[in-house]
Amino acid sequence: MYLSCVCGNEKTKTRLSSVIRNRTLSHAYILCGEKGSGRHTLALSAVAALNCERRDEGVVPCRECTTCRRIFSMQFTDVKVLSVQGAKSTIGVDEVRVIREDMFLSASESEYKVYIFEDADKLTVQAQNALLKVLEEPINNVLIFLLCERRDKLLTTIRSRAPMITMEYLSAELIDKYLQSNSEEGRTLKRRDAEGYREVLRRADGSIGRALSMLNTDSIREYQTMHEEVCSLLLAFSPHTPYATLLSEVSSLPKNRADFIEVMEEVIRALRDAIASKRAEAFTLLFFHSKEECEEVSHHFTMTRLLQVYDLVTRAIEQASANANMTVVSALLSTNKP
Repeated sequence: MYLSCVCGNEKTKTRLSSVIRNRTLSHAYILCGEKGSGRHTLALSAVAALNCERRDEGVVPCRECTTCRRIFSMQFTDVKVLSVQGAKSTIGVDEVRVIREDMFLSASESEYKVYIFEDADKLTVQAQNALLKVLEEPINNVLIFLLCERRDKLLTTIRSRAPMITMEYLSAELIDKYLQSNSEEGRTLKRRDAEGYREVLRRADGSIGRALSMLNTDSIREYQTMHEEVCSLLLAFSPHTPYATLLSEVSSLPKNRADFIEVMEEVIRALRDAIASKRAEAFTLLFFHSKEECEEVSHHFTMTRLLQVYDLVTRAIEQASANANMTVVSALLSTNKP
């Protein structure tokens, strides 16, 4: 059994298992999905399967041999990761050039040299063009994984030179099964706080990584607080709410870019619920705890206003992600009050 440590994604695992067994991998793969969707685990599992010391014994990778443990703990010489560093919002051309030069050096302890580009959609255009050379003219025994959330941010020329793998949305049942098999914190939380555990499964929204990040009590409290704050902010966009209230809500938003984006993404989830509640009798909740809570908020809005706010918040996320001045980004949210 290959790649069993990757949850769900059965078709992808079958496809990759075959090329791993036959050593017929492409020189590069684009793994597309939200953070926490299993992209990183899939990349490392594929690498570990290629190098596992027990690959002829059944479950591959075994995750127990020395090589597997070193790969999954990122202590394997021939596996390198490039990601956004520090306060930067992009990966620049100079960083890619350094990695590109390293690709021409021989592997030191395995058949393949592997490069995992976390946040590949944060590569600048110049950086992508610098990477394009090794995608167009592959280097022997070099394997590249490009992890991204937004494939549209990758150049067409990049997308055309590597197979695209889209990570599946995982059901709450699959996430529950994974947590109960692989997380002591998950097992403990389910036993001690069944309601809190259900909240984790609901808010995970198909992402194991998100579920794992919420398993302790403090995280659950933080999300409950954020839930209240997002509801308050969303209602401030209602046509019936005084403009001063909206200004107050916007001024209290996080000044840190990453925290601001996190709150805005929760607002988007709430808006999706509210829009769905006006369009269909049955829908899956992404943010609200119940249909009643969702409708209590959505009845303050017309469909037109909900779509206006959705576009406004989406623009704010895009500008914040593009490293725009956060004061300007926050001001954007208060300029479209009807």
